[in-house]
Amino acid sequence: MAILLLLPLQQMLAMDEPEYLVFEGQSDSWKVVIEVRQSKRNLDQYVVSERHELNYNGEPIEGEVRDYPVEWRIQSVLSSKKSSSMVSHFSEFLGTAEGGTTMETNASSKVADVDDVFQVDIVWNEGMNEQVTLTCVAWE
Repeated sequence: MAILLLLPLQQMLAMDEPEYLVFEGQSDSWKVVIEVRQSKRNLDQYVVSERHELNYNGEPIEGEVRDYPVEWRIQSVLSSKKSSSMVSHFSEFLGTAEGGTTMETNASSKVADVDDVFQVDIVWNEGMNEQVTLTCVAWE
């Protein structure tokens, strides 16, 4: 005999993890902020969006260095094996302005949590490489 429990849809789509998280980290030259917004789409899929912000806080940069591209790659619980690098010309601010979205998926099987760590690899100034470890500093 099977017992069928009918739970309200709202209860089935409730998340144990926060729906909004902010991850931050800093190296000698870069401060990185990643905001994650996530919600449950159905029983086993989530809508997840990220906003990436990289701020240069190193020594003043002048001349030719500004002509070299900056490339960064993010590794996290949300990353896929196919995640690509992002590239931009050098600027003190890289990424997406506040309120925007850098990337979004409506079919994720993974979500972020407050104990997760994000790793950002930044290559800039013709081969300088810095790694920034981000931890969760705020959540709702």
